[in-house]
Amino acid sequence: MANDSVAVIISVYSSEVADRLDSCLKSLKEQTYNNIHVYLAKDGPLTTELDKVINDYISNPNINLTAISYNQNAGLSVRLNDLIKKISNQYEFIARMDSDDYSIHDRIEKQITYMKKHKHVDALGGSIIEVNANGDHLKEINYPRNNKEMIPRFVKRNIMGHVTVMYRSRYFSKAGLYPVTLRKWSNNIALPVEDTLMWLEGLTNGCILVNLQEPLVYVTASDDYFSRRAGIRLAFVEYQIRNQIVARLEQPFYQYIYALMYFIARILPSPIKKIIWKLR
Repeated sequence: MANDSVAVIISVYSSEVADRLDSCLKSLKEQTYNNIHVYLAKDGPLTTELDKVINDYISNPNINLTAISYNQNAGLSVRLNDLIKKISNQYEFIARMDSDDYSIHDRIEKQITYMKKHKHVDALGGSIIEVNANGDHLKEINYPRNNKEMIPRFVKRNIMGHVTVMYRSRYFSKAGLYPVTLRKWSNNIALPVEDTLMWLEGLTNGCILVNLQEPLVYVTASDDYFSRRAGIRLAFVEYQIRNQIVARLEQPFYQYIYALMYFIARILPSPIKKIIWKLR
């Protein structure tokens, strides 16, 4: 196993924006930590523009990028698991990125330095800075520092910024791979709830989670975020997961009220949800 190398796993599908993918890969190419290998899953056929960006970086000697093609769009959790199964026995450290976000230049260096110093930590995240499509800063979002702070807050909000996380490979031995949630109405595409379930599996299987209280990733707050996550059926799945959080983490009964409030907020019209999102 390569103790100093960091694998970064990304999944891309056809609806994503080529310019944002370019910014994402550029931010990894320009990291202050050089021993990085990027693994990119092509989740089904991509547009010509996306393929061009990927091919340009594959041929770029300043970034180590491996792209793996899949014939069908299966969803983020499926493709992340595919990548993890391929590489988890080769790397001690595996970091996450989304194709429409970009990392601060010393993100990987900060995380691997912390992980090497704190060997008990299984997963390390950090804060995010939300930006609009023009790159203007909108808001900095911090997450709970550790397990003790995370557990009572988990039912109200996610406890780690998924795009900021660096795993130690043993996390997947302790907690398993990303849970894949499918429903008949999802057209065999995994629902976008993998990160919430991943943190729940980690907390209930003895994993130590930590968040640095400093920004690591710029996250694009796209206009279509709420439309992509709309629908009462997805909201109900998320409500069931929030109830699981209360039950499995043995939280006080009143936490079920927060789960219900979360469900109500999720089914509100998009303009109202946008206002609530800005106030969180």
